Amino acid sequence: MCIRDRYKQFLRKFLQTKGYIITIRNGQLDNKLAKLEKKYQNHRNVEYLKRIKYVYSHIYYSRKFKKVETVSLSPVLSTIFETDTHLAKDRFLFEAAIQTDDKTIITTDSRLQESMNGKEGIKILLLQEYIN
Repeated sequence: MCIRDRYKQFLRKFLQTKGYIITIRNGQLDNKLAKLEKKYQNHRNVEYLKRIKYVYSHIYYSRKFKKVETVSLSPVLSTIFETDTHLAKDRFLFEAAIQTDDKTIITTDSRLQESMNGKEGIKILLLQEYIN
């Protein structure tokens, strides 16, 4: 199954849940989504445009998407991100996750799951685990 099909499955399942996608206001994910939207607003590939607009209309501009302010991480998590350059790029995921009720991160990064699952009460699911 290609990644596009997995993301479609994710969206279908996610839209049926009571969950939210949380991002840090003006953070890494928030900025990435804004750049993607701007970059592809006049894209020539109509099918690609439809997919981008679908994601934005059903998630980014919906009640299922929430922006929160950045918060300080625990000393344990801060130390991990300061010492592991591979994991440092994912700090924003934890800053958002600790502000949610179920403290869950859904990712395609198996190394992130292997090394961080359960730390400070945060549950990390691989995309395929979430879909199934």
